[in-house]
Amino acid sequence: MVGPSSGDRFSAVDFSPHELRAGLFGTGRPRDLSALRRALLVDEPGAPAARRQGWYQPRMSWQAAQQPLPPTPQEVLVNVPAAQRLCESYQRTLDTLAERGRRQRIGLASLLGILAAGGAVLLQQQRLTAAGVQLMIEVGAGMVVLGLGLLAALWARDARRLARRQSERLRRGLWHGATLSEDRIGWFLRLYSGENAFTACYRVWRKGGAQAATA
Repeated sequence: MVGPSSGDRFSAVDFSPHELRAGLFGTGRPRDLSALRRALLVDEPGAPAARRQGWYQPRMSWQAAQQPLPPTPQEVLVNVPAAQRLCESYQRTLDTLAERGRRQRIGLASLLGILAAGGAVLLQQQRLTAAGVQLMIEVGAGMVVLGLGLLAALWARDARRLARRQSERLRRGLWHGATLSEDRIGWFLRLYSGENAFTACYRVWRKGGAQAATA
């Protein structure tokens, strides 16, 4: 049995690449693709309006719809009797700390002034040279700067401790005597952890949000 010859074997696929491209895509090459672009971008009829406008809003689940919203710090100030009292006591304590720090700064400045006056007297009496007086004043100024930095660090530490203590008292006040539901209180404590719960309420109280809400 004689097989087909090489000419018969490749006669079915004997065409040029140009003919293959012309058979698949046509002989003409489109210059304007706007019609194809419109066909790809235009949505099919009956599509949702939200998807046609380019955005899609997911459907809220039943559990998310039933989930209570946490109260705002302003609502806590209105519905928790202890919240405003804690803010007022916190402000009084801060004022006391600020007054004490002011007296201490005045004392440090007075000490530096006394050193400068004493150095001038000693220089006039020729008990110290000008270089010695300058060195004494520079040492005193360095001690004053160091004292001011130490006072600032102590004030920040005391204010942080006070805010933490007031936050613990606010947490106890939220669970006792508040008119808010337990679910909303729980979400508020999750949202404002640590001392942030009291700090948020104090900021609103200081801006007068509680008075505006009760008016």
